[in-house]
Amino acid sequence: MRILAQMDVSEIGAQAEAYRVAMDGELFKKGVADIMRADAMRQFQAGGVPQWDELSPGTVKRKRSAGYVRKNRKSAAVEKLLQEGNFRPENKLISTGALLTSWTDAKDNFHVEELGDEDVSIGSDLIYASTHQLGYSGPLFGGRANGTIPARPIRVTTRGEQEVSKLLEKVMKEVGEGNS
Repeated sequence: MRILAQMDVSEIGAQAEAYRVAMDGELFKKGVADIMRADAMRQFQAGGVPQWDELSPGTVKRKRSAGYVRKNRKSAAVEKLLQEGNFRPENKLISTGALLTSWTDAKDNFHVEELGDEDVSIGSDLIYASTHQLGYSGPLFGGRANGTIPARPIRVTTRGEQEVSKLLEKVMKEVGEGNS
């Protein structure tokens, strides 16, 4: 199941019409996707915006005993977290870096990016991404236990929306100058 965070241009309000007339919409949409990936990275670093539920003590203990954090992805995002000392068993949604990288690295095999006519979506095609995005209650660990995994969604934040609005203003200014 693909899990996506979506930016619909109608969410930009009065600027939506300006977007529709932008001469280089494809470049704009790629810029929006860049902003959304950076927005997702900030959410992983901050533990969610708003804050996601804390990990259970059992989850942190299990991650420590399993040797996490294990780095199995080569990506700038994972390297940055390692350098900052922010790649620990207590990190929410980060065990190996796979989910983080699938949301934030356009070159990752599990990264999903869709540039539509009126929206831009990014997300993850990892099999467990939907569990973290939507939450889950039921059998865990191959049926050995029952439990609940709270939803910890990646979404477009207010900061992300503001950055897209600024990008649109820049694009419209450039388009206007090109028509003069």
